[in-house]
Amino acid sequence: MNFLMHLFLAEDNDDSRIGNYLGDFVKGREAGIHELYPGKIAEGIIKHRRLDEFADAHQAVINSITLMKPFSGKFSAIVIDILMDYYLIKHWQKFTAEDFQSFVAKCYASLQKIVEGEQYPERCRHFTASLIERDAFNVYSTIDGIHEVLCRMNRHLKRPSPLPDAKPHIIANYSALEHNFLLFMPDIMAFKRQQ
Repeated sequence: MNFLMHLFLAEDNDDSRIGNYLGDFVKGREAGIHELYPGKIAEGIIKHRRLDEFADAHQAVINSITLMKPFSGKFSAIVIDILMDYYLIKHWQKFTAEDFQSFVAKCYASLQKIVEGEQYPERCRHFTASLIERDAFNVYSTIDGIHEVLCRMNRHLKRPSPLPDAKPHIIANYSALEHNFLLFMPDIMAFKRQQ
């Protein structure tokens, strides 16, 4: 899952949002994470990992990755992770009564604490500043925006990848990918409540 989805599944407080966002940037065992970060931030990092494990094993997610594999190869999971944020925005009102723009503003306010916090990894702080500056969560709301994100990711890879070529294949498989997302969401939300 991508950043917006993890923030959506976090508790409604800064520390939980920060922890759930940091999950991709912080490595190490759970015990070490609790030593590095306080309470809700450490819990959020660990929750991020558990949610990713659940998503990776979910049949609807596996089906979506399989659909994209002929076109995106080993990068198919990345395409699906990012595409989840697009479908979450598209179907936002099915899953929450909260206004999307209010949610985004709250997330950016939480993430700004990472940008300003020297205790967070330098790479994460720079990436997060860029994410806020380019208003990435609103970029995720269109297929063209998803294409832009995939092209940006490709530029940061050591070798060219099929990420910039994913858009026509997303469009060709749009309904099936959306269907899989809608099967996945109630299950991930139920799993989140158990954490």
